[in-house]
Amino acid sequence: MGLIDGISTKILKSRYTFNKEILEIYYSSIIDYETTNHEAVNIMGVNLRNEILSVLQAKNINFENFQISAIKNNYKLDDTYLNPIEDLSKFIGSNCDIFILDSCLQYTLNPQNFLLSALEICNNVICIIKNYASFKKRLHFCLNGSYNFLDIENGCFKSNILTPFSISDFIKMCDINHILIKDAFYLNKKGKISNLFGSGTFGNLYLDEVVFILNKL
Repeated sequence: MGLIDGISTKILKSRYTFNKEILEIYYSSIIDYETTNHEAVNIMGVNLRNEILSVLQAKNINFENFQISAIKNNYKLDDTYLNPIEDLSKFIGSNCDIFILDSCLQYTLNPQNFLLSALEICNNVICIIKNYASFKKRLHFCLNGSYNFLDIENGCFKSNILTPFSISDFIKMCDINHILIKDAFYLNKKGKISNLFGSGTFGNLYLDEVVFILNKL
């Protein structure tokens, strides 16, 4: 089993890498897409990665960042931790210009309700989606038989994925719930930001992550 885990981990890590400058442009573009169109004073987010937090701090934007407790098996549910069984409805009425969901829907029991509650808080939502239907992750699942080793950040750890889904699943979720996808982009292997809808029909097979810009119709 250890050998299989080792092979699977190497497969997942065998992706192209980018230098710091390219990543900084990518993470800045995620924030800049909406902040250039709106005077963003207050941003709320869930599971914001350190690079995005650094961009927000550099731009002197006020933000609140919440964590879904299942990610690190941490159930000290204080004001900054969310239970994976709940949505964001308790924050409705908050002063929020943009809400960022950073690769967090898969850690909730009801990603649809979680997304809709974010749109109730703020009509400008940036949603970063991990794709669990890529070829590498399909191969990993065949070798390992579990989705709970699929996230690799600073090594491999159990991530408690509750609802893995694909890019196509997310687009269908938005369509069913009348959510407008204003734009969708990703970082390609050349380090360029590319539009999802110009990537052809095979995005589910090779894309690891896509950024969706959403509004509620």
